[in-house]
Amino acid sequence: MIPFLGSVVPLPYKILAGVLLIGAVAGFGYVKGYTHAENKYELEKAKFAADSERKFNELLIKKNKVDIQVVTEYVEKKVYITKWRERNAGLIDEIPTRTVCDLPNGWVSIHNSSAAGLHADATTAADGTASGINTSEALGGIIQNYGTCHETAEQLKSLQKWIREQGKLVEQSNAK
Repeated sequence: MIPFLGSVVPLPYKILAGVLLIGAVAGFGYVKGYTHAENKYELEKAKFAADSERKFNELLIKKNKVDIQVVTEYVEKKVYITKWRERNAGLIDEIPTRTVCDLPNGWVSIHNSSAAGLHADATTAADGTASGINTSEALGGIIQNYGTCHETAEQLKSLQKWIREQGKLVEQSNAK
């Protein structure tokens, strides 16, 4: 201890000074440690944000590639379907006129009910009178309906493929 303070300063004040000195050193150490930990946390947070941004950008690039691939495939299939629809509709004129006849009202009723997703009425289904709609007209409608059905099916297949591919990309990104 400091010799000149030994006789001048009473013991309780010396103890208080020692406790205050220990408290000041501990407080200084706490503040230094807290600042160091906070700086380390901020650095890790910045690294995480940069890594997340990088992964997001990589995922976005891969997503855009999948988008282009799936849309291109869908458009090619839709063009094909449109061409066969137009070609088949054009062939209706090639049907010999002697084979073209009016369809019965029952046939038209069952077809219309089926197209609308309804149950056909048994009494109208049994109607055998001529409807005024000939087979060529009905075939044109059927070709259009099948074409729309195939377009919708291809659209659904493409959407399902897109969803599967996006899921794979996210899983691969999360695995890194």
